Parts: sequence; structure tokens; C-alpha cells
Amino acid sequence: MLEGKNGGMWIGAWDQPADRSAVRYLKDGNVKTFRFAEVPASHVRAIIQDHAGNIWFGTAQGLIKHDAEKFTVYSTNEGLNAKEIQALYEDRQGNIWIGADNGLTKYLNGKFVTYTDKEGIANNIVRAFYEDDSGTMWIGMYDTGLYRFKDGRFTHYTMTEGLFDNGAFQILEDDQGTFWISCNLGIYRVKKSDLNDYADGRIKKVTSIPYNKRDGMLNSECNGGTQPAGIKARDGRLWFPTQKGVAVINPQAVPLNLQPPPVIIESVMVDAKPVDLRAVVLAVVLGQIFGVGGIAASIALGAWSNALALIRSGATTFGFSIDAAARRRLPRIVASALAMGGALWLAARFVPALAANGHGLAQAVLLGLLIGGGIALYGLLLDVLGVVNWRQAIRLAGQNPARDLRD
Repeated sequence: MLEGKNGGMWIGAWDQPADRSAVRYLKDGNVKTFRFAEVPASHVRAIIQDHAGNIWFGTAQGLIKHDAEKFTVYSTNEGLNAKEIQALYEDRQGNIWIGADNGLTKYLNGKFVTYTDKEGIANNIVRAFYEDDSGTMWIGMYDTGLYRFKDGRFTHYTMTEGLFDNGAFQILEDDQGTFWISCNLGIYRVKKSDLNDYADGRIKKVTSIPYNKRDGMLNSECNGGTQPAGIKARDGRLWFPTQKGVAVINPQAVPLNLQPPPVIIESVMVDAKPVDLRAVVLAVVLGQIFGVGGIAASIALGAWSNALALIRSGATTFGFSIDAAARRRLPRIVASALAMGGALWLAARFVPALAANGHGLAQAVLLGLLIGGGIALYGLLLDVLGVVNWRQAIRLAGQNPARDLRD
């Protein structure tokens, strides 16, 4: 529905009989019904009035304009990219933006201009328009995200860029400069400043916060496809239609905490077995400092750290011990492990660079070094215990818990 400047009410209906138009006009208690031959519209999705007083209807049969004298129908024959119109908007320059089931068109001075993938916007269902205080145009899509149109350029936002959902049925801005956007999965909020910062290259991703049944909505699915699919009331509250009633939001009463909660890692399990956290921390730290090379170095050092923990655990559980001769070899074995870790770090540091310069065998060499280093470390650890494999160590300890494995 639309209240015209003269106080008359224009009403768009849905699924009318073949001989009756979906357009109604109410004035002074009288309702005027148009024949389909006069106004060929089986159902109406959007109605606006431009600055000149013309009434525009978005219908299943195309775009219809009503001036003081007549109705004019525009379809694909006149330059529209599709005939089923879902959203209409007049901007500050007098352009009529037309959202259809096959993309975006703009009407100015009697001409239609269609935007496609070539200009940076998908040929998809357009659901909503919003023009902010700076004159920037925001365009909501059915399932391909949100677009910003500024200075002749489109910026695209989807879930990849941080949106909660790729649906944008209605875009409402609260008094704090935050967008509230409806979709099939609920309503989500995103700061307009974040969207602009992303478009200008200052940040790599935006942050959006969703609201749905867990937050009090009776049904998370919001309605779209007709205009408007939401309004901002004079008191600042936001109203969104859903599949089960209306969701009303008071942005002033919704707290916003953008601080991420602290995360504490208490334990790490691999295949239901505990992992020494020192190795994990070492991998993370070295990885942050040296990249892949640091992670490779931590493989050697981390393996040694976990091996010592296993030895201590075995001594407690199975009763075996390491004799004095084995302990005397420990410094040499530790030094060997450290040297091996350093070699792995150098390999991981420089082999990828060689591969980038066209050395096809470089990656194979790195993989071989990593595998060989792991095997060598395993052998060093067994040498500490003086056994062939871990099974032998456990078996010997089980036969005589008090027996020294070197005997």
C-alpha cells in the first residue's frame, strides 16, 4: 500500500481474476477497481511515488507508471531486463531503481540502464533498496548477498565477507548507524562503518550478529518479495514480518559486545590420547615466527618432548627405568634431535623457495626429509631404552616391573 501526496491510498492486490487488475485506489471512502485491460497487473509487489507525483507499480507483468492522465506499461520490450518486478526506489537524483527477478535496472529520462556481471552485480533476484545519508545505495538480494553502489562501483558482501546469511530481504538503519537485515534464517546486524571500511580496503572482513528463535522470535524465517519487508517506526523500533507474526526490535535495548571471549586450552587429545601441550605451544609459536619452517622444526622438538613424557609415564606405569649408561647418552641424543630439528627447519625454510623458482623436486625433498627425520627420531628414542620397539619395552616391563631394561 502507498498513501499518495493527495491523501489517496493505492493498494496492490494478489492473484486476481483474469479480467480484474490487482491495482485499487481508495479516496474519500470510495474504492476504485481497475480492469486488467486498463492496468495489466495480476499481482503487485511494490508501489512508490516519485518527486513529480507519478505512481510506479512493480508487478508480475512489468513496470507500470501512472501519471495524472494514464497508465503506461514498461516490459522487456522497452528495455527492462525482466518483467517480474520485486522492489522499487527513487534516489535523490530522481533515478528509479528497479529490482527484478533477473537483476537490477535503473530508469532515468525515459531510458533503462541494466547492470549485470560486467558492472559487478549478479543477475539475481533483487529484494531491497536503501539509500543512506551520504547518497550511497545499498541493494539486498534474495540469496547472493548485499551490494554497495558508490561512485559508480559495486562492492559485494556475502557470507565469505562476514555476513550471517546471503539473504537480504530488507535493510533498515538504526540511529547508531547499524544495518538490520532480514533473511530466511532470521535478522542480522552489521555496522555500516564496517561495510564501508571493507569496501575501502581498511579491513578484510565484516562482523555480523544474528538473531532468531533463540533470541525471542516466534519464527526465524522473515518474509520478503514484497515491499516493504520491514519499517523503521518514529520511535526508532524496527518492524519485520515473519512466517509467524511480526518481530519488533528496539536497537537501544539490544546490548552489543564485540570483545571476543578469552580462550584457554586446557588439554589436547589426538585419537583419544593426550598430547603434551608444550609441543603444541612450540608449534604455534615457531609457526607464527618462522612460518612453515618453524612448524617443521617443532616437529622434531615436539616429538622429543612427547617422547620424554612417554618415558616418564612408562616408568610410572610399567616400572621400568633407564640405567646410568643410557642417561650418559642422553646429551648426545638430545643434541642429535636438536640438530635434526634445525635441519628440518632449514629445509622447510628454503625448499619452498626453490620450488617456487621452478625446482620441481624440491617439495619431494622436503617430504623425504620430514619422513626421514621422524624415523630417525623414533630410532633415537628406542636407543635411549635399549630396545627394538615400544612393544618390546612394554613386554619386558610387564614380565618384571622392577627390572631395569638395560639388564
